[in-house]
Amino acid sequence: MPDLTSMTTQSATLIPKLQQAGITTVACFCDPLLLAVLTAKASEQQYYPEWLNTGVALTDQDIVGQLFAAEQWKRSIGPSYAGATQPQGRGVGYQAYRAVRKDEPSIGVDLIYAQLQILAIGIQMAGPNLNPDTFADGMRKYPTSSGPLGTWKFGPNDYTTAQDSREIYWDPNRTSVQTNKKGAYVETEGTKRYPIGGWSAGSGQITGLR
Repeated sequence: MPDLTSMTTQSATLIPKLQQAGITTVACFCDPLLLAVLTAKASEQQYYPEWLNTGVALTDQDIVGQLFAAEQWKRSIGPSYAGATQPQGRGVGYQAYRAVRKDEPSIGVDLIYAQLQILAIGIQMAGPNLNPDTFADGMRKYPTSSGPLGTWKFGPNDYTTAQDSREIYWDPNRTSVQTNKKGAYVETEGTKRYPIGGWSAGSGQITGLR
């Protein structure tokens, strides 16, 4: 379990170091809970950098972005490997849950379902002789597929689903279709997506944050 006490101490120590070093752009490839504490400490210490959203650990989801200090995260921009945000109650995970139960699932049901879907793909593609090798071979044979979570494909030495990404920024005043609360990600270029390794210096709208 994440240790919030150590995260708080670590963040309180880290922010002054970033300020003293003159860092103006911060990218945190970390647990979202640490990022939540880090943005809160940044506000406490009057430090307002540009935040490069890495898109890892669900930080590109509205439900997670709402954990971060809004006055900090409105200065964030970066890639999202998922597809467009799905309205609450319309995702595949939600539909699967309601197909077998009458009560309402967790608000994060679609994100949980996506993790289980990866496991299910490997088991199904492995065939009747399930072992680590057939599981891996099955994943590599899975055809390229595009959907709510972006474009998925596995290959040699490629153990993640992502094949492309879109650019998003945080709007603290927009109501999220995912949570029905204030704070949502907005695409800078509509539905345009870039393949991994396909971003160039002229791609996207990385400059000009508020």
